[in-house]
Amino acid sequence: MYLNVHSHRKALKKDEIVCRNAFHFLEPDAIKKLTYPVSVGIHPWHSEECKKFSERKLSELLLLPNVLALGEAGLDRAKGPSLQIQMACWEMQFDLAQDHKMPIIVHCVRALQDIFPFCRRTKVPILLHDFRGNEQILQQFLPLDLIFFSFGKSLIKTKNMEEVFKKIPANRLLLESDASAIPIEDIFKKAASLRNQGLPELCQQMKKNGHLFFGEKSLAFF
Repeated sequence: MYLNVHSHRKALKKDEIVCRNAFHFLEPDAIKKLTYPVSVGIHPWHSEECKKFSERKLSELLLLPNVLALGEAGLDRAKGPSLQIQMACWEMQFDLAQDHKMPIIVHCVRALQDIFPFCRRTKVPILLHDFRGNEQILQQFLPLDLIFFSFGKSLIKTKNMEEVFKKIPANRLLLESDASAIPIEDIFKKAASLRNQGLPELCQQMKKNGHLFFGEKSLAFF
C-alpha cells in the first residue's frame, strides 16, 4: 500500500490510499459522502475568504469522520493576498486545530521562518508539505517532535533536495503527490532508493507514520 499523504486527486490504483485536499466551501453532506479521507482548510491563496467563511462552519467540517486533518493552510510570500491577510487566516486555523486536536497540513512558500514560532508552540502534529528547506532550516525544525516533513515531485525533479531528504528521521517522513501527475509509486521508488530501503519496508514505515500524524481517525482508512 502506498500512502499518499496529500493530493488534489483521488487514488489512481487499488494499492494507493490518498488523503485528498477537499475544498472548504463544500457542504458537510458532500464531504461526508466521500468514501476516502480528506483534509479541509483555507489555502493561503484564498485567505481573503476568511472574511466570509465562518470559523463555526470550519469547525463543523473538522468533526466529520473522514476529515483527518486541517489543511492545507499556511503562508505564501510568492502568491496570494498580503501577508497580513494570510496571517490572520492562518492564525484562526492554527488555533482551531489546537482546539479540535486536529493535525495540520501546512502550505509554506518562502515563509518557513514565519511558520516556525507556531511550530514551536503547537500541541498537534504539523506536516510541512512539499518541504523545500535547506539543511540549515531542517536542523532548526528537527528538534520539534510534532513536526513532520513530506516530499513529492521534488525528489524526482530537484537534485539538491536529495541530501535534505536523507537527513529526515524515519518516523517523521511522509510522501505525497500533491498536484503533480507523477504516480505516487514512482515517488516511493525514488525515496526507497535514496534511503537504501526495500519498498515494502518503506511502505510499512509510511503507514506507521501516517497513523502517528493523523491519529486514531486514520485507523478506519488504512
